[in-house]
Amino acid sequence: MRVALVLMVVLLALLVAAPVLAQTGPPGPQEAHFEGFSRHTNPNPPGTVIDGRGLVTALFPPMITDFVHNEYTWEMLNLVSQGSVLKDSVYYTTYTVVNGLNPATFTVYEDPSQDARPTYYFCPNSLPDNVYTDGAVYLRGHFTDYKTSFDIHADNYGQGTFRGDVNWDSGTHIGDIPIGHRGAWQFGGTSVSPYSCIPVALGYEEAMTGIIYQEITPAAPTTWGKLHRLYR
Repeated sequence: MRVALVLMVVLLALLVAAPVLAQTGPPGPQEAHFEGFSRHTNPNPPGTVIDGRGLVTALFPPMITDFVHNEYTWEMLNLVSQGSVLKDSVYYTTYTVVNGLNPATFTVYEDPSQDARPTYYFCPNSLPDNVYTDGAVYLRGHFTDYKTSFDIHADNYGQGTFRGDVNWDSGTHIGDIPIGHRGAWQFGGTSVSPYSCIPVALGYEEAMTGIIYQEITPAAPTTWGKLHRLYR
């Protein structure tokens, strides 16, 4: 009887802790998981501009969501390359986040029509851009920093990482985030170019998978290799 009681207490503790664990992870509280595709809209560097679109696959409290009746999509715009540096078979690129009057932005849309999600999972080789942006602006922010890596070594060709910082500033659900917590969100993940479902007919070049989270302690130095393993 006593053993059964102990087991029950442990089980209840795990059930209570589960929602907290689902909302946190390395290296801090998570806000969103996302995946999609990116492309260069100007083929002549310097001045190459990156945009991207895809699905938001998870949003965590304090964000209020309804994934049953809505789909959540994202769009990234106006990241301008400042050129790349090659080191040990990896290209490292830094981007300008203010392009004249057009800041680099990341926008999440909430759409009850759900016209992007079904097609996305069946290789969207001809998916039009506007299905990612036809909902209400759920949350919008501007980048304050953005960097990428791209491996050209034969063993890892086409694999890369992206890493940036986002400050949230508008959207129908900006109020879900306390005013003092709307800045310094970390944005990052991994990318890959040799992937069969990239909609190359629309000019997309890489598949992206990433998370958005907020540091709860000062950022520690890291390497591209560690970052790649974190989001793999």
